[in-house]
Amino acid sequence: MRPVVLWALVLGGASAASSSSSSSSSVSWCSNSTASAVLTYCGSSCSTGDPCVQYTSSSSCSEASRNDCVKHSSSCTYQCLDAYNSVAKKFTVFVKDPESSDVWTASDSGSSAAAFPSAEIDTVSGVDYAEATRNIQITGFDDTNVEKGSLKSVAFDDDTFSTATVLEQLILTNLDLGSLPTGFLPTTVSLLTLENCNLASLPTQLGNLANKNLVTLNLNKNTMTSITDSDSSVTETLQSLTTLNLTDNSIATFDVELPSITTLDLSDNKLTEFPSVIFNMTNLNVLNIAGNSISSLTVTSSQYSFLRKLSSESTLDVTSSACTTGTATDVLDSVVCVSDEASSSSGSGGSSSSSSTLIIVIVVLAVVVVLGVGGFFCYRRRVKNRGFYLSNTPDMVAVGKLRPKVSDTCPEIIRRLTHECLQYDPSLRPSAARVLQTLMASSLVRRPSVSLAAD
Repeated sequence: MRPVVLWALVLGGASAASSSSSSSSSVSWCSNSTASAVLTYCGSSCSTGDPCVQYTSSSSCSEASRNDCVKHSSSCTYQCLDAYNSVAKKFTVFVKDPESSDVWTASDSGSSAAAFPSAEIDTVSGVDYAEATRNIQITGFDDTNVEKGSLKSVAFDDDTFSTATVLEQLILTNLDLGSLPTGFLPTTVSLLTLENCNLASLPTQLGNLANKNLVTLNLNKNTMTSITDSDSSVTETLQSLTTLNLTDNSIATFDVELPSITTLDLSDNKLTEFPSVIFNMTNLNVLNIAGNSISSLTVTSSQYSFLRKLSSESTLDVTSSACTTGTATDVLDSVVCVSDEASSSSGSGGSSSSSSTLIIVIVVLAVVVVLGVGGFFCYRRRVKNRGFYLSNTPDMVAVGKLRPKVSDTCPEIIRRLTHECLQYDPSLRPSAARVLQTLMASSLVRRPSVSLAAD
């Protein structure tokens, strides 16, 4: 039996050696001729899941943060950053010159690790993340609270995070990401932070995350002037968010519908009016809009109730010193004007209210004009007809089309003569001599009582 056992041990040893050799041979050592420090895969040379950096020059590798530099060949040195943060499922690298003062605190790592994962890398390529990696953080410098615009330049491959198949959180801070690779953003993440990354607009790659898992998006300390995007897939991604942080950008207008949002940070931007679209965010709980140039705010009663329901963590930073309409009322940290006649210019009426008012005014004016024109023509017609009748009365009487009515109080002789004179047939009308004779014979004409004698 001993020869069998011995033979098995020999085979096992040979197999292990073969596996190790195979693993080592699959590593591409310092093959990037344009990079001097690459965060990449080093095979079994480092513990599974630990970050590894390859240097084309050994002088570029520093052990100041207590990570050993190992020479692989005359032209390649590698360094395992033995700081998987002592927290399983997390991968962290700080892009900076290592220093002896680089240390973890218990709150940072979950334990006081001796080594700190800092290296002055310029490229990230071919990293093989541990199967269970849930959180990846790559930060320029060693503090997220650096001055806006202070950036580290690092080149990323399109598939930089492709091996992190269950990644939930991706945090990239203080890196120049003004131009992102096409397939850069992993679709599995629920939290994405691109803080102080030189973004002038929304990354179009966000469209790849539509209808996925993303609910928290941090884009603070960038240079964006708007987050309106013509790409419908990007808009669709935004509409699924519950938390959006846009603090410290250059946003002057905000009109994006966010039906699922619960926390919105628009502080330290360039807003001059309170975005009326916020009142449509029925799930909003925390709103921070301080640090803008909103000097006053006029709201309706219902909008005031909306603001009152926000969490006490919310900040508006608005002081409406003089309310031209409504009543000055305290809400959160601010004073607003409450009036049901709030105008859209103060952010309370909204564009829809303004449009409705304009439509009503136009309709009323149109009706007034139509009625005025119609009344004018009716008046002209009445005046014309009246003039016709007045100017043609004798002719109409002459042809029998108009018969004056004689009062019953007139003497019988007058009524009879009138009837005869108004006959349609002229031959039936009495002559002037006959009319005179009839009148003279009647008692209506007084005869002289004394006859005058001729001289």
